This record gives sequence, structure tokens and C-alpha cells, in this order.
Amino acid sequence: MIHFKDRIFLMGGLCTNSTTQKSQLANDIWSTQTLYDGISMWSASSPPRATWSPRQGHQGVTHTVDGTDYMYIAGGQGIGKTFLNDVWRWSGEGVTGSWHEMTTSASWPARWAFGYAVVLSRNRLR
Repeated sequence: MIHFKDRIFLMGGLCTNSTTQKSQLANDIWSTQTLYDGISMWSASSPPRATWSPRQGHQGVTHTVDGTDYMYIAGGQGIGKTFLNDVWRWSGEGVTGSWHEMTTSASWPARWAFGYAVVLSRNRLR
């Protein structure tokens, strides 16, 4: 889950198909407004699927670049148990915007179930 612009986002993962009752990888995106006294109803984004491939074990983070807020996801395990090292960036307001592929193959080895952090030094991402 990622907190971004007063919303909490749930993206992708391993889920159960309600029709077949079988596990499958997802690239769906759900969000809810952030409330101080609880969480309101969850709603699917529009479009309901991301442009990045279905995956599990990926990580996400938010970061501000030159005054613009972005949400990033990276890596994970895709269909066929393939480890991924792609990086995607969401730009837009709340639930309206689009995903942009930053790279199909980052310089780090493909992986899933890893840690992801932003460290600022003099207002620059390191």
C-alpha cells in the first residue's frame, strides 16, 4: 500500500479469482480516501488496470521531484515466476493520471519481496 495525495493505494499482487477460486497475479489498482477516523469505501481506479504487467512482491514509494509528486513501483515477480526490474512512475492528481515506464530493465538485478526507500540529501534523490 502507498499513501499518495490524501489517498491510500493498493496495487497488484496475488489475489483469488472470484469466479474460478484460483490464485492469479493482478495489476488492478484500488484506492480510498485517507481519513483520520477510519477508511472509507475502496474503489477501483479508472481504467481499472495499470499499464504495467501483473505482479507480486513489487515495491512502491512516493517522491517529489521539482515540486511535482510522483508514485513509483518497481520490480516484483511476474507471470511465469519471472523476476522483474522495471520501474514505473505515476503522474497525475489522485486517481486521474497515467503510468509511464521509466525503464524496462534497471541496472540492478531483477528481484521481488525487497525493500525500497527514498533518502533525501540537499533535496535530491540519492
